Amino acid sequence: MIKDIIKDESILTQKSEHFIFGEDEYIIQDLLDTANAHKENCAGLASIQIGIPKKVILVRQGNKFVPFINPMILQKSPKTYIATEGCLSLDGQRTVKRHASVKVVWRTPDGTRKVQMFNGYTAEILQHEIDHCNGIII
Repeated sequence: MIKDIIKDESILTQKSEHFIFGEDEYIIQDLLDTANAHKENCAGLASIQIGIPKKVILVRQGNKFVPFINPMILQKSPKTYIATEGCLSLDGQRTVKRHASVKVVWRTPDGTRKVQMFNGYTAEILQHEIDHCNGIII
């Protein structure tokens, strides 16, 4: 179901709880429906942005959105840069320091554990969305 994008910073700054397999799967479809409804301006989406404080995010890879469940950054590169980012929940763009690469651990919708190093724009999206899970907004 397409959900409204939350713009209230008092909600967005809440820390999200772990996604629970067997209970929270509906969130993935709501995220996918909402992200696809905003696909022209959406590189990623966190469930807190649709009012559900659970650790599940979407990251655009090519033409599709990929779910990352309970994502956590394990390692950050020492190399950083200043990015200019937008957010569906916020007006305008803001500058933020990002790491050039990040190593992330997460679960797929079927529960498979994954660990992978990401760099470039995908690493930037992951940092932005994982920040949302931790109650950090740009």
